[in-house]
Amino acid sequence: MYEVAPKVLRLMRGQERCGRTLGLEAAVTLLSLIVTIVVVGVILWLINTYIPMQGTVKSILNAVVVIVLIIWLLNAFGLLGPLNRPIR
Repeated sequence: MYEVAPKVLRLMRGQERCGRTLGLEAAVTLLSLIVTIVVVGVILWLINTYIPMQGTVKSILNAVVVIVLIIWLLNAFGLLGPLNRPIR
């Protein structure tokens, strides 16, 4: 039992990968992405269900939230590049 603990600690720190597994750090990152998407979806559903507003406003709100979420996901996966670079 005592031999397993250091390996688990190295996995938690992301210092060791075992075979084909992603490691605990990558799994936690993926889990946080999924939780964030679910939370945003639930909040958007609550707003659409319980706050009365015109259909066009709902459509615009939904489109803005989806576009921001897609940009955030592209940035999280490193496909977009840094967003904080200065514009020249």
